[in-house]
Amino acid sequence: MIHCTMEELLALRANEGSVWARQHVDACAECQREFDALYQRVAQLKALPALSPARDRWPAIREQFVIARARRRRRWVASGMAAAALIAGVLVMRPFTGVPVRPRLEGGERTRGRPCRGT
Repeated sequence: MIHCTMEELLALRANEGSVWARQHVDACAECQREFDALYQRVAQLKALPALSPARDRWPAIREQFVIARARRRRRWVASGMAAAALIAGVLVMRPFTGVPVRPRLEGGERTRGRPCRGT
């Protein structure tokens, strides 16, 4: 035997069901139980208290948002400052870390190789 689907039972509840579904619910005990249970579930859902969010929560939510944004901003500023200090350090220390172009030998003679820039 084919039973009514939940959509058909919901349509019957809204008085929009088919004639076949109405006749089947009247004749079938299983579908009648499901139809009655559907009415009970709807009644239980309607009996639940209406929940609404508290109106006074916005200042606390905004404060958390502002704090989180300030933390992110401080983190980016600190990272930017560290990167700037690193770049400045590299630029300042670079001349002191270079290898001489033509090192001198023990006798004061220069090594042979590429010519020194600027001479």
